[in-house]
Amino acid sequence: MGCFASCLSVLFDTNRRGYSRDLSMEMMKPRRGYPWKSSKPVTIEELKKLREDFWFSTKGTEGSGTIWETLQAACEEKDDVLTDAILEAAGIHLENGSLEIAYDLRGSKYEIPIYCIRDPENLIT
Repeated sequence: MGCFASCLSVLFDTNRRGYSRDLSMEMMKPRRGYPWKSSKPVTIEELKKLREDFWFSTKGTEGSGTIWETLQAACEEKDDVLTDAILEAAGIHLENGSLEIAYDLRGSKYEIPIYCIRDPENLIT
């Protein structure tokens, strides 16, 4: 296989049915954002409380409650394949491939803080 064809095989992943998806955009930014540190180290319990408060505060806000629940499920899912399936089934598009900013089919914007998406590097266990 030549160099050009090898490059294409890296950028385009073809599944058994012959559909292909462009992996070049997915490689730009991790779905779960970049590693981060909180301003002060937090415990797992504090992090869970922050997350619960955020997801509770989304009820009754702009956007669809169902989409917020779907985004919460996607953020809590650790398997990226299942995360993709959840988002695709709900018609949710990620800006720059990250869960931090998402749009539904109606164009409503959903912003999720990084602490809901991944644990900080300075998490106290």
